[in-house]
Amino acid sequence: MSLFKIKTIKIYLYGLPLIFLLITGCATVGVNNYQNAETLGKKRFKTGLAMDGGKEMSVGLKITEGTIEIAEDNLSANDFMMLSLGLTGQLGITRSTDIGVALNVTISSVSGKFYLKQNLVHTPGHFAIAFIPGIGIYTGKDTVSFQLFPEPDTEYDEENSFAGYYFDIPLIISKRWSNFSIHLSPKYMYHRLNVSTDYRQIRESDGEVLVHNTDEETFYFHSYGIAAGFSLVYERVELTPEISFLRVKDLSTDSYRWTFYPGLGIYVKFGSKKTSGK
Repeated sequence: MSLFKIKTIKIYLYGLPLIFLLITGCATVGVNNYQNAETLGKKRFKTGLAMDGGKEMSVGLKITEGTIEIAEDNLSANDFMMLSLGLTGQLGITRSTDIGVALNVTISSVSGKFYLKQNLVHTPGHFAIAFIPGIGIYTGKDTVSFQLFPEPDTEYDEENSFAGYYFDIPLIISKRWSNFSIHLSPKYMYHRLNVSTDYRQIRESDGEVLVHNTDEETFYFHSYGIAAGFSLVYERVELTPEISFLRVKDLSTDSYRWTFYPGLGIYVKFGSKKTSGK
């Protein structure tokens, strides 16, 4: 897995199709939450970074000269995952309620999520259950521009845009022993993806548009699965590896497959320590 996946471009000359573009790395959202079920406590705050195996939304699509199609490629599990950088800020507003924002960035897309964390159970033995629903948006853009011999006066431009929103609905169950905790998180995710493309062939000598094709499609995805991880705290620093196992839609075969999404979060907490109990 790499920070971004190389686009595959095939060019044909002398009247044959000029460009084939396989969309990769253009619409990615975060999957993991990197926390146990315990809330921060009133007026406490945490912030940090994560290297996140995000969910690649546009995999299985291709664009050919301004036409959006389903790719007929054999996709691997890695095609459904894109490494992204996550940034998170979370604030305790009551003893049992936190709010937070999460930002995920790749080489060609950005997504943002607002979430609420509500503690439902917290026993004196530090067994806890929390509900952490979130709503987010994401966007990305892919632009290709080139000229070909033997037609140096003709420029070929293609701009592909990806945008959508999503709901993330996980339940977190955790158990803590001093500075170490483990957690499980069954979850459901809903995504809406809008894809649009604008393809032009332009004669540079006079600016005339020789070919202009546009297309737009909307796709809907339902995913569910489970995440697991642990948290290790030293002073105010928290290290949280997590991995999600989700059932996701494979557009190329119109079926579903199970895919892993691993990640690692590192966070720093601020404010007075929360006392035990709910």
